Amino acid sequence: MPASQSVSIGLIGAGRIGSFHAESLARRLVDAELVAIADPAPGAVERLAARLGVPNAYLSVSELLANPEINGVVIATPARFHTSVVVEAARAGKAVFCEKPMALTLEEADEAIAAAKVANVPLQVGFNRRWDQAFQEGRAAIRRQGRLGPASALTHPRPRPLRWRPGQDAAMDDLLRNADPRLRHAFVAQPGGEAGGGHCGC
Repeated sequence: MPASQSVSIGLIGAGRIGSFHAESLARRLVDAELVAIADPAPGAVERLAARLGVPNAYLSVSELLANPEINGVVIATPARFHTSVVVEAARAGKAVFCEKPMALTLEEADEAIAAAKVANVPLQVGFNRRWDQAFQEGRAAIRRQGRLGPASALTHPRPRPLRWRPGQDAAMDDLLRNADPRLRHAFVAQPGGEAGGGHCGC
């Protein structure tokens, strides 16, 4: 595809994050055009498409992926559907940008990556915070010190239970997914254990 040609994008998921991506695709990006949105929730996809002037609104992922006009997709469904949608999109020959997390298990992540490789399509996971200045500075500080000291606290703007397990709390889960993988490793508890130990005011 010539560099000057606009890329036609389909959005899968019309919820909170999907609506944010839709606004960006429709109004903020150059050389990209949002041409379709899919979401199974009755009314949600039609409302979002009408507000942004998107010509195609579908209630199923398969319908969107069957549209030959679409070059790539942005996946903003609930996380439990990410892997299956990535695989389906890759098999349809679409480039894929998937919201984090790409999968809920390593096995699912491997499945998604393998599908993209077999189909020879790009697959990117939206770790947007890696380009955030505060996160960049924190990561640089860790690299300068050469290690992350023992963790003692993980703070969040809203009070949360001290005991935490992956999947228990959406806000904490999101905070950890946005952190550098070394921070995540430091704080994620083993099954039945507690997140513990250095201070991270992420």
